[in-house]
Amino acid sequence: MFATGHVPLSPDALHILTLLKDLWVKSLPYREAYAASKPELHLLAWDAGVYQLKHLWRDLFPEEWDALKAAHKSLAERLRPGVYEFGFLLR
Repeated sequence: MFATGHVPLSPDALHILTLLKDLWVKSLPYREAYAASKPELHLLAWDAGVYQLKHLWRDLFPEEWDALKAAHKSLAERLRPGVYEFGFLLR
């Protein structure tokens, strides 16, 4: 599945990675044409990431993009209390 080194990932995190990978693969055939219409996004760069690709995903695959955002939001809400509890930020 995903190489995560020695750190086990939660089922929620693995679900997000799966959604992201599936969306990335699904969008590959459309990337070149979309990039030609939006050169400012640099979608053909070797390091194009979610920041650039979200535009393509939002426009061409809105249901999948919304599912990814919802899964990410759910995990973020679950982790948010730990930011303070474990001392990453102070109140």
